[in-house]
Amino acid sequence: MSTMLTVKAPTSNFEPAQITVCAAVALCACMHDTLHLFYMHVSRVSWEY
Repeated sequence: MSTMLTVKAPTSNFEPAQITVCAAVALCACMHDTLHLFYMHVSRVSWEY
């Protein structure tokens, strides 16, 4: 995941809005992965019982 967040351009060219958008996208991706793993775990546990 960290490889996607590497910035090619100098950070001086970046506006705060762009940084916020990048952070939001990364956070959404992490949340999606966490929710997916949690859902898989819950479904697996519910299948066992």
